[in-house]
Amino acid sequence: MEKNYYLGIQLQSDLRWNAQVEHAAGKASRTLGMLKRTIRVISVKVKTEDDGIYITGQANYGTTAWDPYTNKNITKLEAIQRSAARYITMKKLTTRERPEL
Repeated sequence: MEKNYYLGIQLQSDLRWNAQVEHAAGKASRTLGMLKRTIRVISVKVKTEDDGIYITGQANYGTTAWDPYTNKNITKLEAIQRSAARYITMKKLTTRERPEL
């Protein structure tokens, strides 16, 4: 399987988006880890702004083009977003629960 990059999106020769989802989820996860280690602010407002700028932006970059449609890919991206929501709200959320920010 051959992969090519175009405007920051990974295109696979078999036209699947698994590599792009892995790349986006990994990058967002690494960024979230860095924010957790470096930003010790308790303010939900500051954490919400950081999430919108860094994590959500990376996880959702180009989704209009590669729209994750398989349950595996959707679950992987939602897991990163849930992790970011836990970091922001400092609460444990269930799979179906969405944070109120």
